[in-house]
Amino acid sequence: MDIIENHSDYQEQYTVKPLWNPKYFFILTLIFTYIPISIFYIWNFIRLKKKIWNQSIIIILAATCLTVISIFFISNEFIAKVIGMTMSFGLGQYMKVTQEPLYKEHIERGGKSASYILPTIISIVFTIAFVAVMIWSFSITKNIPENYKVYLDDEIYYTEHVKSEEVDRLGEFLIEEGFFFEDNATVAVKLDYENNIYHVSIMIDEEYYDDQEVNDALRYLWYRLTEDVFDGDPVRIHITDDLFNIIKTINESMM
Repeated sequence: MDIIENHSDYQEQYTVKPLWNPKYFFILTLIFTYIPISIFYIWNFIRLKKKIWNQSIIIILAATCLTVISIFFISNEFIAKVIGMTMSFGLGQYMKVTQEPLYKEHIERGGKSASYILPTIISIVFTIAFVAVMIWSFSITKNIPENYKVYLDDEIYYTEHVKSEEVDRLGEFLIEEGFFFEDNATVAVKLDYENNIYHVSIMIDEEYYDDQEVNDALRYLWYRLTEDVFDGDPVRIHITDDLFNIIKTINESMM
């Protein structure tokens, strides 16, 4: 009698709710990413009425942290992609291997396989959302170069179109002129060279965009940069917001 009751409980546990095939988890992680798939991996454990493995949760969270770090803090795009792909492949394989025996036993006991539609839809939606966030992030930071140098407490960002020596020349000049100095505020400047013109962008608070004293100082700075730093080459000084979006430009036509 006890055997029959236990068998009945076992059947109920394994047949009431279908499970997702862990092989499909691995396939989806290769096509999309492991992050949404891990939800269904954990969901399988819940449907089996088994205690979720703490080890699995820790591994998934650790992989997620490494992926986030690789995306936002590793400047080398190739290395970031390798880390992300490795995490996705490794977690997909891990989820497949750790749940395959449970899924196989589930099917052998008369259990059913859950539809792949929901995991696929969730993966597609997650991927679209992720790409949208990345595009948005790129759009608001596209004017901020990866390379920069620090002079005292202040920073000069520079593009691949200028040489390191030119950045140093600008930094030393700004220190000599008292534009850069040690205080509790960081002045951010960007140097670029395009169409035979040096572009010097300076982040300025919105309240000073039309300040006459600030604009006069920048006109003087434009003159000195043209004559003393860039050997007479054309210079444009741009007043920008905190993302280096240009608000207004100072050039020879304004002198």
